[in-house]
Amino acid sequence: MKTQEILKHITELENHPSYDGRYKIKYALSSTLPDTAFMKFIEDEGFPEIYDKSLTRRGLNNRFSCRQRNAIEKEIKELSSPQCKRKVALKDNLKKRFKYAFPKDQEKVLRCMLYQPSIKERQWAYSKMNAAWDKWCELFTDDITTIFGRYKDSECATLIVRHLPASYVYENREILASKVGWQRVFAVIGKDYPETIDFSKLNSNEVVRTIVKLGLTEHRGLVENLLYSNILREIEYVISAGKCADSERLTASEGKFHNHHLVPIEERNIIYSENEWGNTGKAYLTYYFGIQQPSSHFSYGRTVSLRDIGGVSLILWAMGRLGMAEEIVQFSKYDIDLEEHLAYSIRDCHTVPSKIENWLFKAYNYIRTTRNGEQPLSDDEMVKRFVGQSLENEDGQLSDISQAKPIEVPAAVSEQVRLLEDIGFVATKIDDDVPF
Repeated sequence: MKTQEILKHITELENHPSYDGRYKIKYALSSTLPDTAFMKFIEDEGFPEIYDKSLTRRGLNNRFSCRQRNAIEKEIKELSSPQCKRKVALKDNLKKRFKYAFPKDQEKVLRCMLYQPSIKERQWAYSKMNAAWDKWCELFTDDITTIFGRYKDSECATLIVRHLPASYVYENREILASKVGWQRVFAVIGKDYPETIDFSKLNSNEVVRTIVKLGLTEHRGLVENLLYSNILREIEYVISAGKCADSERLTASEGKFHNHHLVPIEERNIIYSENEWGNTGKAYLTYYFGIQQPSSHFSYGRTVSLRDIGGVSLILWAMGRLGMAEEIVQFSKYDIDLEEHLAYSIRDCHTVPSKIENWLFKAYNYIRTTRNGEQPLSDDEMVKRFVGQSLENEDGQLSDISQAKPIEVPAAVSEQVRLLEDIGFVATKIDDDVPF
């Protein structure tokens, strides 16, 4: 069968999208095409990856790369013309040809995209260079610094802190930190410029990561203090259903109570006051601990412990990396003492939120008394201190979280904060639980 007839039948297959077998037949037919026609067919199809193995099997890789060279030069020239009217199509073509081009031609495509006024193309170039920086570092270091000075792209800043010398990062630390955060900047310059490390510019999760990344074993005590002070602050947040000022809020990690302040009020009412939890208004506690209503009358169980508190897993990971075996064992003893098994069924499901709340009160007082030597708070004091906090405005409607009044910080937490402030740490919003 002639080449044109094969291509005609492939086109006819495309006109019958309901025919399930067209892709296998189309692939089989394409394999019968002569080499030149086959390469053109791949280009016309938009360079689908399913034909990569066919190129290798036929031994056409070099020929296909040579074929891209003329097309790349032609399309770059047309794209750079002020009269160009198909910029989008040309840029898409160049991106597709990049994979199959020789390194010299890939360099031309990258440099073309890197200097495009559209951030989409620059982001594409950053991603390609980041994935193979060893291949491109000597060719594009000057370009990267030039482009960053021109556009200040966050993706470009990320490329810089990952791959450029610490001296350049140090000299441009303020602008780079505004794009990628101080944690990443300190991770790069901390060893060569230790005097620049300022914990007050980091939230507590970032402090922990930075200590581990730079091996700052002299701050082991700070890590342990953060473990317990964060547990207390997180319990405050959970008990008060997130009703505290955003600047003092600990966002729960690992999907627990995630982005509470971003959930619309209507959805909060649905999530936190569902009928199956008895309309206690405390269903957010089950939501935080990942407890779902039983679907039958059979009993269910769930163990709650300090390990469930957001942020704990990160600090335990850090303590392990820092060799803090004694401190981990001590925490384990606290955790065992506090661990509690909740058994419940659909008949008494509505009691679960209150059980969790009581456990949080117990855990809070345990840390206050055992760890900090403070006097425990009574249940009434707990409820008044945390649950009694209100977000209602003058019209009786829930206000925005940013307008909320901060919860009153207990004496134990105040003492922890004072100790941390003495070494330059200022508590800020916590983001997530990912080490690096």
